[in-house]
Amino acid sequence: MKNILLVVSFFVLSIFFYAIPDTNSYFASSIKSEENIFETDILLDFYPRSDNHAVGFEVKGISQFDSLVYTVSYTHDGLNEVIQSTIPLSGQNSFKEEWMVLGSCSSGGTWVYYDVTSPVKLSVELLKGVATDKVLTSTLTF
Repeated sequence: MKNILLVVSFFVLSIFFYAIPDTNSYFASSIKSEENIFETDILLDFYPRSDNHAVGFEVKGISQFDSLVYTVSYTHDGLNEVIQSTIPLSGQNSFKEEWMVLGSCSSGGTWVYYDVTSPVKLSVELLKGVATDKVLTSTLTF
């Protein structure tokens, strides 16, 4: 009787242990994990200078990206203007750009400010390698 009980117990346990690896591999394959990578909130702050003739922005929580491309666009006197730049990040967690003048500089070094007639728009593309991973946008109205 003991032998039959041992054989049945062994059979039940072997089925049980055989089923566990399949179940664990199913659940393990359904979870995507990366060690030591924590995505934090990405914050974008877009603001005008006190005289409204220039704008600035700061973006935080970007250490996982390789570079960013920002574009500021606005309209004055029926003309579209764009300020754009690409910035390598090198692991830094934040980037701040101040004061992008909404105007032009004369040959004598005097700023001529534009009368902006539309909202000022900011787009920040966050890149991993050469591919855009996230796009942040913000708009200012004076």
